[in-house]
Amino acid sequence: MDFNFKIVEKYAKYYNYKLYSLVDYVIDLTEVERENKVYVNDNAIILDKESIKPPELLELAGYSSLVYDCYLVQNNEGNAKKKKKTPYENKLLKESRTIHIETGMRFNAILKQ
Repeated sequence: MDFNFKIVEKYAKYYNYKLYSLVDYVIDLTEVERENKVYVNDNAIILDKESIKPPELLELAGYSSLVYDCYLVQNNEGNAKKKKKTPYENKLLKESRTIHIETGMRFNAILKQ
């Protein structure tokens, strides 16, 4: 966010606030930690990272990466109506792949075959 500090200074003088305390307050509001909420088999997990590897995600969700594969749940609604498939599709994620996390992403942990 870009702030116009002249406006902040104007209002700070107008309301007789100390400028530094008002600017500190604005900076505190912009320094909110980012948390990403993802789902593994419908269990919510909050991550403080922006990227993660599938084995690490499985371990955080309580699944052994030796026994389970990690799948990304993809929305497939457009093709589902035409081809009469399910609206969601699982895509296998390789263990070496880095996943760039976005809030709301869904994964499935499925037993290896």
